[in-house]
Amino acid sequence: MKVEVEGLSDILMADGGESTYEELITMAMIEKAMRGDVKAFNAIRATVGQTDMSDTDLEEQEARTQQMKANTERMRREAAPDREDGVDIINDV
Repeated sequence: MKVEVEGLSDILMADGGESTYEELITMAMIEKAMRGDVKAFNAIRATVGQTDMSDTDLEEQEARTQQMKANTERMRREAAPDREDGVDIINDV
């Protein structure tokens, strides 16, 4: 949704923007981060997909996630041994 904010809208549109709420909020966050607001910086970093975790940390997190999924699947199969992939097997007499 487009919005007009005195001073800011002109700057955004001069840079090829559209002066939407999203652009204005983003611009305000960038300005705060540039002035040293760590929360604004972290919000921007999270939005663009950056993290302070190392590659090793991310790999360990992925391995733990995969292990939890495997354990959940194993427990599901053990709890319902007569079922295959959520389908009940019914034998007609």
